[in-house]
Amino acid sequence: MGKVVKKESERNAAEIVAETEDTYRAIPRFFSYGNLVPFGTDDNGDYQSVAVVSYLLGPKKEQIQNELIARGITAENLEKWTSNWDKRVLDSAVDTAISLSRDTTKATSRSALSGISLSANMGNFSGDENLKGLYEQLRDYPDRQEAILKGINDWVKEGILRLEKEEQLSDKVQKANLADQVFNYQLAIKEKDYNEADKILAGMYQGIGVDGTSYLMLLTQTYFQRLKNIKMILTIKSQADFLR
Repeated sequence: MGKVVKKESERNAAEIVAETEDTYRAIPRFFSYGNLVPFGTDDNGDYQSVAVVSYLLGPKKEQIQNELIARGITAENLEKWTSNWDKRVLDSAVDTAISLSRDTTKATSRSALSGISLSANMGNFSGDENLKGLYEQLRDYPDRQEAILKGINDWVKEGILRLEKEEQLSDKVQKANLADQVFNYQLAIKEKDYNEADKILAGMYQGIGVDGTSYLMLLTQTYFQRLKNIKMILTIKSQADFLR
């Protein structure tokens, strides 16, 4: 009989431990509300909101603790659950704050990205009330506030580096385009196809992979090549007239 009771007790304890794992899954859902969650009503019957971190570390935590105690959780497992609950709530607060800061619409400009970092370090967070609220709710956890700022600044640095690489790649593509254009241009000049040369120059002037200096250089080359050909034609004509 004693062995049966012991097995039943062990099975019950294992089920309670499994239940404690289930309690953690609800944490992200509360942060989906932002920095505030609905909690009861005021004296007028209107719904009111409370700070999400305070709610999860206060009333919600106490509610779950009481339910676990009623189920017969051991003091040791309750202590473990309490520690894990606090950590997961704080981790979720940090993750949510960092996620809110990642405004991809501003990730196409280095100045805009730098502005996100600067605003965060000043505590304004680009005017995002949810993000600012979460950060301020962690005032008793300075290491978590530092984690938020680090996450934001790291994302900004990665974004700036990505833009710089894209700009470098763009420069390489432009240089490759310029080489192709110059080759085609010189071929047109060699074949005395000046209309084609003019088209290539027009394309360059409109910004197809060439700078102003290169454009003027090629334009000058066209001018002198044409002038040279005109002189050659006039010379031939003059010699023909003389032979008459």
